[in-house]
Amino acid sequence: MLETVGGRTVSQGWGLFRSVMLVVMGVIIIGVWLTATRPASMADLQKALSSGQLSQVELVGELEPAAAGTSLVDIVWQDGLFARYTTVQQTSAGVLPEAPPPAPWPTSVVGSDLRDVLTASTPTGQLQVTSREVHAGSHGVLFEWRVSTWVAVAFMAWVLTVLVTLIVGPEPRRATRWAWFWLICGTGPFALVLFPLFGLAGAGKPLEPTGRRLTGGWAFLIAVLFPKPYL
Repeated sequence: MLETVGGRTVSQGWGLFRSVMLVVMGVIIIGVWLTATRPASMADLQKALSSGQLSQVELVGELEPAAAGTSLVDIVWQDGLFARYTTVQQTSAGVLPEAPPPAPWPTSVVGSDLRDVLTASTPTGQLQVTSREVHAGSHGVLFEWRVSTWVAVAFMAWVLTVLVTLIVGPEPRRATRWAWFWLICGTGPFALVLFPLFGLAGAGKPLEPTGRRLTGGWAFLIAVLFPKPYL
């Protein structure tokens, strides 16, 4: 159901806190835009290669030409605003592939001729392939997106701050506390961005009456039915 509430005055301190939250949120969004890599499947990569619009890929963790064994290799390419990656298991000649790791790792297995497989998927037979080694701890993960470590740490601190504010802060606007909680659980980054924008009052301004607010039951239904386009 929807609930009707009146307004209350928010202190200047909470208003300044909201402004700081918005600045930090902006820094995190910029960090995601600059460093994020979206997950994809091998089929997505092959589709991009066969379209002829992809001219370069990067292999992370590729087996050396004379190496024997198996290796999980990330294939990274640019797709619009964000890079994308898929992970395959590369196996050298004469070596049986290992059991694939559990999800979310893909289970595609390729031989030692990974570069040839990728190049053959292009309509022109030409593809620029670069390679680099794996660096442990070089990235964090947000909703299966890979981002720089500092972005992941800042986002975790941001989530904790939002939840604490939701509990001890002024009565939120637009929706009740439980409604904001379920929206955050169900819509992830979307509700986290909307909360300081629409859930908290501005600096030095009273928390004006918002009329009808979304309540927890309806927010729970939204959380259950909301698609996850960021995955």
